[in-house]
Amino acid sequence: MAHIRIIAGMWRGRCINVARCRGLKPTQGRVREAVFSMLGPEIIEARVLDLCAGTGAYGIEAYSRGASSVSWVEVNRDAVKMLRKNLRALKLESNEARIYCEDVFRWLKQVRGVAFDIIFADPPYDWPEVSYLELFIHSQKIAHSETILVLETSSRMPPVLVGGNWCCYEKRKYGETCVSFYNLHQGLNLA
Repeated sequence: MAHIRIIAGMWRGRCINVARCRGLKPTQGRVREAVFSMLGPEIIEARVLDLCAGTGAYGIEAYSRGASSVSWVEVNRDAVKMLRKNLRALKLESNEARIYCEDVFRWLKQVRGVAFDIIFADPPYDWPEVSYLELFIHSQKIAHSETILVLETSSRMPPVLVGGNWCCYEKRKYGETCVSFYNLHQGLNLA
């Protein structure tokens, strides 16, 4: 069985298992390490949302590094089943860790008005709805003026964003992966 290693925090060095699901693309450790280095202390006590969670690695790494709560949203039942097993193995079964097996847009409609500090979105590289994600997050009022959105996409086809008030303030490429950082109140629009 494949696994990925948690990079830092209270679970540093622990491994989580990866479900064998078609289309599941675990984020490489070097990419996660770079993302969390850029977020720095912003992760401490943050309310985190991990959309298109897949393995749940972004959310698990965030909790390991001091996030106050994490919500994972993933539509693939096998991936969700493995994520639940991984959280039990890490002894994380609190009210501050919630897993939702649901379509991202359907879930976002239900949670309207609950603001998160950091939102990770790691959709499949061929997901056609990626260009609407930022607009939808903003319209559902789950972001506040200092929310950071971290979007992982293919470096070959960066997303074409449709409207919204998000500004891309940083964009990094790591081989096939492009990671873009957005917020609602600062930065130059690089997208």
